[in-house]
Amino acid sequence: MSLTENQKQIYNLYLRAFRINNNQPFRAKKDFSDIEKDVEKLTSLSKIEKVFQRYPAFFNKTFFDAPYKIYNDDKKFFSLKFYGSQKGISTCIAFYKTLLQSNPEEQFDFIKDSYKFIAKFCEDKKIPLERYTTHCSVSQNDCLIHLKEHKISWYSVFGIPSFFELLNNLPKDEFELYYGSDVDLNYLLNKYRGSFKTQEYSSELKKKISAYLQKKLAENKNL
Repeated sequence: MSLTENQKQIYNLYLRAFRINNNQPFRAKKDFSDIEKDVEKLTSLSKIEKVFQRYPAFFNKTFFDAPYKIYNDDKKFFSLKFYGSQKGISTCIAFYKTLLQSNPEEQFDFIKDSYKFIAKFCEDKKIPLERYTTHCSVSQNDCLIHLKEHKISWYSVFGIPSFFELLNNLPKDEFELYYGSDVDLNYLLNKYRGSFKTQEYSSELKKKISAYLQKKLAENKNL
């Protein structure tokens, strides 16, 4: 049985989480012939794929990192079967709630990944960073969806032009429809402002991706 492209991506995200969280080098798997002969792994991959079809916001590396971050015991391996279970889903949800409560300096990797994601999105859409928060693929601002789907950190909001203002001006019922009632935007802003290291780090990242996008836009004009 051949794997779907999504299942191949799922397996590589799973493999990456195991190796990175055990301080081992990771290289994406390209030959899946051995996996396609393993009935148990095929079944688990199919279950996980269905989880992501139901909860597309979970289809990222954070889902697979979650148990390594949540559980502080000596266990350094979580099976594909675990990720396809209800416990795997609840662990991911618990981890996202933990991120909201954690200090910004504990999220530097996530913040960095957020800026990389934003840079890639802007490059694909051929827009400068300043237009990120106003860009709409359909009827909604894409940045609001990215935040809802956990593709970017809440702390990246305060470093991106106009992002905080956009969120702060949302009607309360609309904000809660997107993000629930557990998110206190002003509380997060105060934590961000209280961390000079995070502000400095975010500022450097913003400068880098802004310069990168300006260069790409100039290159496209010259084509």
